[in-house]
Amino acid sequence: MACLRYADVQHPSTLHQNMKFHRSKGFTLIELLVVISIIAILASLAVPAVTSAMVKGQLIQTLNNSRQIHLACFSMASDASANSDYTMGWPADATGTSGGGTSGISSLATYVNLLVGGGYIRGEDIKKVFSAPGINLSAVSGSGTTLTGFTSTTSAFNMNQIGESSQSNALFLCTKNFNPSSPNDFATTTIQPYQTKGFIICRKGGDVGIYKTSASGTASYSGTINMMN
Repeated sequence: MACLRYADVQHPSTLHQNMKFHRSKGFTLIELLVVISIIAILASLAVPAVTSAMVKGQLIQTLNNSRQIHLACFSMASDASANSDYTMGWPADATGTSGGGTSGISSLATYVNLLVGGGYIRGEDIKKVFSAPGINLSAVSGSGTTLTGFTSTTSAFNMNQIGESSQSNALFLCTKNFNPSSPNDFATTTIQPYQTKGFIICRKGGDVGIYKTSASGTASYSGTINMMN
C-alpha cells in the first residue's frame, strides 16, 4: 500500500484557494445574463441617436443640393435678364423656345432640360442634386448638356413657378414631403423623402432652411403657389 507523504497532502486553505481560482476563470450564467442585458440597454439608447445623426446628415446633403439647383437657376435667370433672352430665366419667365414671350414653363422636366442644355448644370449631376433618401432616379441618364428620363415624379423636390418679379422671399423649392398649400399636413405625411423627420425650403433669394414637424408653421415664404408638374 502506498503511503501518502506529508508534502502530498494539501492544506485546507490551499484547497480553498485553488477552488476559488478555478471558479473565477469564467462567467456564471447570471453574470452573463447581466452583461447581455447591459449591452442591450446601451444599444437601445445608442440606436436612436445614431439614426437621428444619420438623418440630419442626409438633410444637410439635400439642403446643399437645393442650393446647387438654386445657383443654376439664378445663373440662367441672370443671363436671361442681361441678354433679354426670353428662352431662359426663372420658370414663370422662360419659354424654352426662340419665339420670345412670357408664358413661362410649367413642366419641371422641360425646365431642368433647359438648365442642362444651357450648361448651367451637368446632366450627370441631375441624379445627385434631385435625389434624396427614398427617391429613386435610376431611370435618369445624362452627360454634358443631354438629359433623358427626368420627370417631376422622379424628383425629390417640387419647384414653384416663380418669375423675375417675384419677391426674394418667394418659395422656390421644397422637398416633396412638404405641401406649401397645406403645411399642417406635414405632421402626418408618409411622403418621401424624410416623411415627418424634416423638410427643406429654398426661397428665390437663396435662403435655405431645414424645418421639423414642430416648426412647419415658421417656414414662412411669400407669393403665390403654383407648383410645376
